[in-house]
Amino acid sequence: QQLELDLTKLDLAVKNHNRTDAALTAHRIKGASANVAAHGLLQCAAEFEMVAGQENEAWPSLEELKLESQRFADSVAMFTGNIQD
Repeated sequence: QQLELDLTKLDLAVKNHNRTDAALTAHRIKGASANVAAHGLLQCAAEFEMVAGQENEAWPSLEELKLESQRFADSVAMFTGNIQD
């Protein structure tokens, strides 16, 4: 649930062109991903954090981060036996 909230907050930060909030939220996702060994999600969040924090860079796409988030959620669901459509 926290990941969904963080992705929503990240989406809002991007829409509002708030690079500070975007980088901080991506950093939080990166840290949580490291804690649970979600390596794909960690890598996407790290890349997003780095680019979001640079004023001269174009905004990164949230799509890859959202895709990795779904992959992680699906993996957890399979592991725990709670597969949802």
